[in-house]
Amino acid sequence: MLAADISAATQSGDRLAPVTLAHACRGFVLAGFVSGLLDQYAIPRRDAFAVGDDYCERAVTLLTEVLGEQLRRRYAQGTRGADLAALARSGEAELLGASPDDVDIIAAAMITLAAVLQDALAPLPDNESLPPTIRGAARMAADTARVLHAHYGGIRPHHRHPRSRRPRTHQPAPKRSDQTHHQTRLDRPRRAALNGAMPPATHVPSEPGTLGPGSARKQPLHSSLA
Repeated sequence: MLAADISAATQSGDRLAPVTLAHACRGFVLAGFVSGLLDQYAIPRRDAFAVGDDYCERAVTLLTEVLGEQLRRRYAQGTRGADLAALARSGEAELLGASPDDVDIIAAAMITLAAVLQDALAPLPDNESLPPTIRGAARMAADTARVLHAHYGGIRPHHRHPRSRRPRTHQPAPKRSDQTHHQTRLDRPRRAALNGAMPPATHVPSEPGTLGPGSARKQPLHSSLA
Protein backbone atom coordinates (compact mmCIF):
# COMPACT_ATOMS: atom_id res chain seq x y z
CA MET A 1 0.00 0.00 0.00
CA LEU A 2 2.74 2.48 0.92
CA ALA A 3 4.73 1.91 -2.27
CA ALA A 4 1.63 2.52 -4.41
CA ASP A 5 0.79 5.65 -2.43
CA ILE A 6 4.30 7.10 -2.77
CA SER A 7 4.35 6.31 -6.48
CA ALA A 8 1.01 8.06 -7.03
CA ALA A 9 1.99 11.03 -4.90
CA THR A 10 5.34 11.64 -6.62
CA GLN A 11 4.49 11.04 -10.28
CA SER A 12 3.44 14.62 -10.92
CA GLY A 13 6.15 16.47 -12.82
CA ASP A 14 5.49 19.70 -10.93
CA ARG A 15 5.82 18.10 -7.49
CA LEU A 16 8.17 20.18 -5.34
CA ALA A 17 11.42 18.42 -4.47
CA PRO A 18 11.02 18.85 -0.68
CA VAL A 19 7.60 17.20 -0.87
CA THR A 20 9.07 14.27 -2.79
CA LEU A 21 11.75 13.94 -0.13
CA ALA A 22 9.11 14.05 2.59
CA HIS A 23 7.24 11.19 0.94
CA ALA A 24 10.52 9.29 0.63
CA CYS A 25 11.22 9.91 4.31
CA ARG A 26 7.88 8.35 5.11
CA GLY A 27 8.91 5.29 3.13
CA PHE A 28 12.22 5.01 4.95
CA VAL A 29 10.52 5.29 8.34
CA LEU A 30 8.34 2.27 7.60
CA ALA A 31 11.06 0.32 5.78
CA GLY A 32 13.43 0.77 8.70
CA PHE A 33 10.79 -0.13 11.24
CA VAL A 34 9.80 -3.32 9.43
CA SER A 35 13.48 -4.20 8.96
CA GLY A 36 13.93 -3.89 12.72
CA LEU A 37 10.99 -6.22 13.32
CA LEU A 38 12.41 -8.73 10.85
CA ASP A 39 15.84 -8.53 12.45
CA GLN A 40 14.29 -9.33 15.81
CA TYR A 41 11.81 -12.05 14.91
CA ALA A 42 12.30 -13.47 11.40
CA ILE A 43 13.85 -16.92 11.00
CA PRO A 44 16.24 -17.42 9.34
CA ARG A 45 17.86 -14.10 10.10
CA ARG A 46 19.33 -12.17 7.17
CA ASP A 47 21.95 -9.44 7.06
CA ALA A 48 19.52 -7.40 4.97
CA PHE A 49 17.32 -6.78 7.97
CA ALA A 50 20.01 -5.10 10.09
CA VAL A 51 21.40 -3.24 7.07
CA GLY A 52 17.96 -1.93 6.16
CA ASP A 53 17.32 -0.79 9.72
CA ASP A 54 20.65 1.05 9.95
CA TYR A 55 20.53 2.75 6.56
CA CYS A 56 16.90 3.81 6.87
CA GLU A 57 17.51 5.30 10.30
CA ARG A 58 20.36 7.42 8.91
CA ALA A 59 18.25 8.50 5.95
CA VAL A 60 15.34 9.57 8.16
CA THR A 61 17.67 11.52 10.44
CA LEU A 62 19.27 13.45 7.57
CA LEU A 63 16.02 14.08 5.71
CA THR A 64 14.41 15.40 8.89
CA GLU A 65 17.32 17.79 9.39
CA VAL A 66 17.08 19.06 5.81
CA LEU A 67 13.28 19.26 5.53
CA GLY A 68 12.40 20.28 9.06
CA GLU A 69 10.11 18.47 11.46
CA GLN A 70 6.96 20.33 10.38
CA LEU A 71 7.17 19.27 6.73
CA ARG A 72 8.10 15.72 7.64
CA ARG A 73 5.10 15.43 9.95
CA ARG A 74 2.75 16.78 7.30
CA TYR A 75 3.51 13.81 5.05
CA ALA A 76 3.94 11.18 7.77
CA GLN A 77 0.58 9.46 7.29
CA GLY A 78 0.69 5.88 8.52
CA THR A 79 4.10 6.27 10.19
CA ARG A 80 3.26 8.28 13.29
CA GLY A 81 3.87 7.03 16.80
CA ALA A 82 0.53 5.29 17.30
CA ASP A 83 0.75 3.64 13.87
CA LEU A 84 4.22 2.24 14.57
CA ALA A 85 3.30 1.08 18.06
CA ALA A 86 0.34 -0.84 16.63
CA LEU A 87 2.49 -2.21 13.81
CA ALA A 88 5.06 -3.41 16.36
CA ARG A 89 2.39 -5.42 18.16
CA SER A 90 0.78 -6.91 15.06
CA GLY A 91 4.14 -7.45 13.34
CA GLU A 92 5.52 -9.34 16.31
CA ALA A 93 2.52 -11.67 16.32
CA GLU A 94 2.76 -12.14 12.55
CA LEU A 95 6.49 -12.89 12.51
CA LEU A 96 6.47 -15.27 15.47
CA GLY A 97 4.41 -17.65 13.35
CA ALA A 98 5.96 -16.78 9.99
CA SER A 99 7.53 -19.38 7.73
CA PRO A 100 10.54 -18.60 5.50
CA ASP A 101 8.09 -18.25 2.60
CA ASP A 102 6.12 -15.66 4.58
CA VAL A 103 9.33 -13.70 5.16
CA ASP A 104 10.10 -13.90 1.44
CA ILE A 105 6.75 -12.22 0.73
CA ILE A 106 7.65 -9.36 3.07
CA ALA A 107 11.09 -9.09 1.45
CA ALA A 108 9.47 -8.89 -1.99
CA ALA A 109 7.26 -6.04 -0.77
CA MET A 110 10.37 -4.29 0.56
CA ILE A 111 11.99 -4.62 -2.88
CA THR A 112 8.90 -3.05 -4.44
CA LEU A 113 9.00 -0.14 -2.01
CA ALA A 114 12.73 0.40 -2.57
CA ALA A 115 12.24 0.41 -6.35
CA VAL A 116 9.48 3.03 -6.05
CA LEU A 117 11.72 5.17 -3.86
CA GLN A 118 14.53 4.92 -6.41
CA ASP A 119 12.24 6.01 -9.23
CA ALA A 120 10.79 8.90 -7.22
CA LEU A 121 14.21 10.19 -6.19
CA ALA A 122 16.09 9.60 -9.45
CA PRO A 123 15.49 13.03 -11.08
CA LEU A 124 16.51 15.10 -8.05
CA PRO A 125 20.30 14.71 -7.54
CA ASP A 126 21.16 15.98 -11.04
CA ASN A 127 18.62 18.81 -11.08
CA GLU A 128 20.87 21.87 -11.02
CA SER A 129 17.96 24.19 -10.29
CA LEU A 130 17.63 22.73 -6.79
CA PRO A 131 19.59 24.00 -3.78
CA PRO A 132 22.73 21.98 -2.98
CA THR A 133 21.28 20.81 0.34
CA ILE A 134 18.22 19.35 -1.38
CA ARG A 135 20.32 17.69 -4.08
CA GLY A 136 22.66 16.24 -1.49
CA ALA A 137 19.80 14.88 0.60
CA ALA A 138 18.20 13.41 -2.52
CA ARG A 139 21.46 11.72 -3.48
CA MET A 140 21.83 10.19 -0.04
CA ALA A 141 18.20 9.05 -0.05
CA ALA A 142 18.58 7.52 -3.52
CA ASP A 143 21.70 5.67 -2.35
CA THR A 144 19.76 4.35 0.64
CA ALA A 145 16.96 3.11 -1.61
CA ARG A 146 19.52 1.30 -3.80
CA VAL A 147 21.11 -0.33 -0.76
CA LEU A 148 17.70 -1.41 0.52
CA HIS A 149 16.73 -2.79 -2.89
CA ALA A 150 19.99 -4.72 -3.33
CA HIS A 151 20.16 -6.24 0.14
CA TYR A 152 16.59 -7.48 0.04
CA GLY A 153 17.34 -9.27 -3.22
CA GLY A 154 16.28 -6.85 -5.93
CA ILE A 155 18.23 -6.80 -9.19
CA ARG A 156 18.97 -3.52 -10.94
CA PRO A 157 22.36 -3.98 -12.64
CA HIS A 158 22.76 -0.32 -13.57
CA HIS A 159 22.09 0.90 -10.05
CA ARG A 160 24.54 -1.18 -8.07
CA HIS A 161 26.23 0.94 -5.40
CA PRO A 162 29.65 0.30 -3.81
CA ARG A 163 28.31 1.11 -0.33
CA SER A 164 25.69 -1.63 -0.51
CA ARG A 165 27.85 -3.98 1.52
CA ARG A 166 27.71 -3.35 5.23
CA PRO A 167 31.07 -2.15 6.62
CA ARG A 168 33.00 -4.73 8.60
CA THR A 169 34.02 -3.98 12.15
CA HIS A 170 36.59 -5.54 14.43
CA GLN A 171 33.87 -6.82 16.74
CA PRO A 172 32.37 -10.27 16.05
CA ALA A 173 28.69 -10.43 15.19
CA PRO A 174 26.46 -11.44 18.13
CA LYS A 175 25.29 -15.02 18.31
CA ARG A 176 21.67 -15.79 17.59
CA SER A 177 21.18 -16.82 21.21
CA ASP A 178 22.31 -13.39 22.43
CA GLN A 179 19.06 -11.40 22.52
CA THR A 180 20.55 -8.14 23.83
CA HIS A 181 21.63 -6.88 20.41
CA HIS A 182 18.33 -7.76 18.74
CA GLN A 183 16.18 -6.39 21.54
CA THR A 184 18.09 -3.10 21.46
CA ARG A 185 17.59 -2.85 17.70
CA LEU A 186 13.85 -3.38 17.92
CA ASP A 187 13.38 -1.34 21.06
CA ARG A 188 14.93 1.75 19.44
CA PRO A 189 11.96 2.48 17.14
CA ARG A 190 9.47 0.86 19.50
CA ARG A 191 10.51 2.99 22.48
CA ALA A 192 10.48 6.09 20.30
CA ALA A 193 6.94 5.32 19.16
CA LEU A 194 5.61 4.48 22.60
CA ASN A 195 7.37 7.33 24.41
CA GLY A 196 6.23 9.98 21.97
CA ALA A 197 9.64 10.69 20.42
CA MET A 198 8.09 10.22 17.00
CA PRO A 199 5.47 12.65 15.72
CA PRO A 200 2.17 12.32 17.60
CA ALA A 201 -0.76 10.60 15.97
CA THR A 202 -2.78 13.76 15.44
CA HIS A 203 -5.24 13.72 12.60
CA VAL A 204 -3.99 15.15 9.32
CA PRO A 205 -6.29 14.86 6.31
CA SER A 206 -4.81 12.56 3.72
CA GLU A 207 -3.98 13.77 0.24
CA PRO A 208 -5.30 11.67 -2.62
CA GLY A 209 -3.09 8.63 -2.95
CA THR A 210 -1.72 8.69 0.60
CA LEU A 211 -2.00 6.26 3.43
CA GLY A 212 -4.37 7.60 6.06
CA PRO A 213 -3.60 7.73 9.78
CA GLY A 214 -3.92 4.39 11.52
CA SER A 215 -4.02 2.36 8.31
CA ALA A 216 -0.76 0.53 9.08
CA ARG A 217 -2.31 -1.30 12.02
CA LYS A 218 -4.96 -2.88 9.75
CA GLN A 219 -2.49 -4.39 7.28
CA PRO A 220 -0.09 -7.34 7.38
CA LEU A 221 3.53 -6.28 6.99
CA HIS A 222 3.82 -6.97 3.27
CA SER A 223 0.58 -5.09 2.52
CA SER A 224 1.73 -2.11 4.57
CA LEU A 225 4.92 -1.87 2.48
CA ALA A 226 3.73 -2.52 -1.06
